[in-house]
Amino acid sequence: MPVIRSVFFDLYGTLFTYGNMGHAFQAWHQTLANALLSFGKKISVHEIKEHCKKFFTLPIAPNEEFTAYEIRLRKFFSDYQLEVSSTWLHSFANSSMDSWQAEITLHSEAIPLLSALQKRNIHTGIISNFEHAPHVRNLLKSSGLEPYLQTIILSAEVQLKKPDSRIFLLASSLSSISPQETLFVGDNPKEDFEGAKNAGMQTYLYKNASPLMPILEIINKHDS
Repeated sequence: MPVIRSVFFDLYGTLFTYGNMGHAFQAWHQTLANALLSFGKKISVHEIKEHCKKFFTLPIAPNEEFTAYEIRLRKFFSDYQLEVSSTWLHSFANSSMDSWQAEITLHSEAIPLLSALQKRNIHTGIISNFEHAPHVRNLLKSSGLEPYLQTIILSAEVQLKKPDSRIFLLASSLSSISPQETLFVGDNPKEDFEGAKNAGMQTYLYKNASPLMPILEIINKHDS
């Protein structure tokens, strides 16, 4: 059994714990309703919820000026005959994500675990499929996670998404550590577990809000 020299994590549902996601999306829908109202469009939150059922499923082509999330928002407002400026769109994308983020908190063991891993000279990083990279970058700074992550891979920035094995192989390339010596920790059976396994990584399927520190025990077993 190869030793573990690198640990990569999924972000949401792993290092960050999901709370009441029904409330999270309710707050997000309300933010959209408030934005429409500011433009003189009074649309109910229920109608917006129905309108957004396919919001995150439509394919989005890469764009240098806008994130995939911003492109989705621009289409949303266009559906209501509104053309918003780029400056306004960038600002609203961040604030609307903040409303959703309110129900998601940093796991209390995230920083202690990452700190312990770094003290053992184990490379640490994240691989996230999140579509709006500015939000994640700001979140990593404000939460205090950033100093503990040596490699940050966001699908929005590399144009790859889990479970595509190439995004996991990119992590190995950037860390200069082989997939066989890398452990990937995530909560999604297909995107995280199968994706990392297909790339040759060791895997740990994590359950949202469960303890993180047992990951150290897994590493100890590989070292013995």
